[in-house]
Amino acid sequence: MSLPAPGSPGFSSLLLRHVLNHSALKGWAVNASLFSTILLILIVKNGGLIIDIDNSKSDKIVEVIRAMMESIFGLSVGHLSLSSSTYTEELPWKLFRSSPACISQFSAHASESIKSLKHDLDSNTRNKRDIHHHLDKGHLIVPQVLVLTGLESAASTVQMKLCEYFTKKRIEVRAGQVNGTLGDEMLKLCDFNPMVIWIRRNGADVPWWVIDHFMCATSIQSSEISLPPNDIDLGAVIPQSYLATLSLLLPYTHIHPPLAVHISNLFSALTCHPSLHSAITQRAVRAFPEYVRAHRLLVGDFALPNGFEIRLQEEQDGRARAAKDRQGTGGGVVGVHTWNVLAGEEPDINDLRGDCGRGEEELEDWYATPLNVQGVWKVCMIHRIRKRQVRDEVMWLMKGSASGGMKKGMGRGVGKILDEILTAV
Repeated sequence: MSLPAPGSPGFSSLLLRHVLNHSALKGWAVNASLFSTILLILIVKNGGLIIDIDNSKSDKIVEVIRAMMESIFGLSVGHLSLSSSTYTEELPWKLFRSSPACISQFSAHASESIKSLKHDLDSNTRNKRDIHHHLDKGHLIVPQVLVLTGLESAASTVQMKLCEYFTKKRIEVRAGQVNGTLGDEMLKLCDFNPMVIWIRRNGADVPWWVIDHFMCATSIQSSEISLPPNDIDLGAVIPQSYLATLSLLLPYTHIHPPLAVHISNLFSALTCHPSLHSAITQRAVRAFPEYVRAHRLLVGDFALPNGFEIRLQEEQDGRARAAKDRQGTGGGVVGVHTWNVLAGEEPDINDLRGDCGRGEEELEDWYATPLNVQGVWKVCMIHRIRKRQVRDEVMWLMKGSASGGMKKGMGRGVGKILDEILTAV
């Protein structure tokens, strides 16, 4: 069974069936909900994923995520386990998976420092920093997917440092030695932009500025997932080129102005609801329409011209070269060369026909619908809101709103309120 063509009727069901029936998985029953959420993240490539679990250990879900990423999507996976005892200086070293040669070389230089660190941690702060920052940039293996556990228990300084990495998408490392000592090193920048999956203890309280780096959230019980077989094959049931094609089709998925207004009204209703405390940031507002588009790609059918993949890649390569050539001359996120997009100009699917499609009947563009908004509403918003305490809600009603009381909503859960907002707006 081959991969379904983008735009095929029942595309998401066909894709899941292709994965479940693939011989590489050895009959492993992949959780459909988790697979769909991860697929959204991989297509949009904007923000990470939070997976809330019960009080059981996270080892099982980590193993499931690793198997899904390595065997289904062919991505390398790194696991970073944090705790309240993790200190900031450990992070650069723990984020990377180094080759055995690099590890042994590092251990030979740093073994004495490690011993002294264990002997007297407080008096060896400099050695501690050197140990965890000394990395050989030529041997660093940056994972394509980073699985985080224990982030909710880490100190605020550790959370801040990780958020800095996620924002800058680069990490400063000390690499290279002068006169053979760890004390004399050069500072280098290493690109760091993995897909981040945070396995969080359900109900854990974390700052909003940490949550803002994660665009989707889902919850799962241990009983809902099954461990992969021991003999599962590594590879890519869904190759990266296939996902890249879906990502490149996002700009061709249009959102009508009335639907854009509807989305704006939803955000307003969410932020003004007296029972909810929300963290709807500009990052979330900008990213949400992309997830609506991705949902439309996965669940709706549409027509594509013959050979569109080649033309799509050519346009992408051309835009990348143009952006590189324009550096320093008006390029960038809000540079003059992006004004056409900011003004509302959108690409036309008929532009992908190329010379071979000249004279053919023009294809119809496809648009997102309120059903697509509904499809990603909870998964994109559930982690950004929390229930107000009764006294906080009363004070908010007295000071922050003139809309009157809504005491009937005090006992409702967050998910139910989200559904009611979606229905009412």
